[in-house]
Amino acid sequence: MSGSLRPSLSFQRQGSPSSEHTLDLFVDFQCPKSALITKSIQDNLIPLISPGGKLDGKLAIVFRSAPQNWHISSAYLAETAFAVGRLTGSSAAFWQTVLVLFENQSNFFNVRASGLSATQIREEAASLVSASFKGGDASVSSADILKLTTNQGAPNGPTTVTEDLQYNVKFARQLSIQHTPSLALDGIVQGHNFDGGIVNGISSSWGAPEWTAWLKDVVRV
Repeated sequence: MSGSLRPSLSFQRQGSPSSEHTLDLFVDFQCPKSALITKSIQDNLIPLISPGGKLDGKLAIVFRSAPQNWHISSAYLAETAFAVGRLTGSSAAFWQTVLVLFENQSNFFNVRASGLSATQIREEAASLVSASFKGGDASVSSADILKLTTNQGAPNGPTTVTEDLQYNVKFARQLSIQHTPSLALDGIVQGHNFDGGIVNGISSSWGAPEWTAWLKDVVRV
């Protein structure tokens, strides 16, 4: 099950789909520790699993959205990321969106978000992400993002990307993911942060030495 994705969600994977191992990353866009571990993975693992990297073909990383109920904005931010993935079909563009949303997560923390409507949160997220693509290889407009993140149809109707979020939530529940960040290597949960403690060995504050040791001992590379 680890590493499995609907073909339409292949953009959630960083690294080769034929890699020997898959690391599933379960995060919440409002969770500070999720932001920390995502940055750590960007700095220490993404270069290694990119084409030509030391771990190219050996390790892939799959982003899994696991929004926590007590975070007002998290599901809306996840839908913004899925919208970019759908619009571009690009894992690079999707990952860029993930990084931008985490870098600006304080804009969407509960105290501020409690004074905003769902529409305002979606509009702000879309504008923020769209601006990050200006001058780059990909072009994503806030209007196009909002077309996919606006509720449609019936009074209680979903957005176009609601099914993408539902798929991610169902996947996390199957592994009994309760807190973020959590990680699973080849389907086996490796660890998570809870109440400031580290459970089962992986810390959101890991740097190159810790990841190097873990890769050697666990992934055996």
